[in-house]
Amino acid sequence: MKLFGTIITIFALLVLLASPAEGRKDWQHKCVKKSPAVVNAISKYCTQAGLKSMVPTKWTSAGKSTDRNDPYYHSVANVHIAGNCEPKQWVPRKMCFLQFYRMCARGNDKGQNLKRFGRDGCQSWSTWNPYPHPSP
Repeated sequence: MKLFGTIITIFALLVLLASPAEGRKDWQHKCVKKSPAVVNAISKYCTQAGLKSMVPTKWTSAGKSTDRNDPYYHSVANVHIAGNCEPKQWVPRKMCFLQFYRMCARGNDKGQNLKRFGRDGCQSWSTWNPYPHPSP
């Protein structure tokens, strides 16, 4: 009976560990259909986020944007995390990607969204994109 319980526990942990990665890919796929520019801004931001993501700071509030001169994106998208957390709260890189992709996927047709996360909702996350992605 102990062996069965151990097997169930291990299986549950594997499912839990696999879920965020799969969720991230699903949300990323939905987001890229709406706005490759937002996906690019998320990638720029969250790639560096593990080192700099104590909320609030000037870096997290300024966020990252796509390059205004890049003809592929056709727009300037920005992602950032503002907040009033006391004490400051760390945002792990995996959560950065997951939550921004999910926000974009569930946002409007341009991938724009605004959500509050963190202890007591002290983090204000934003995906911003003024233009929809042009159809091919």
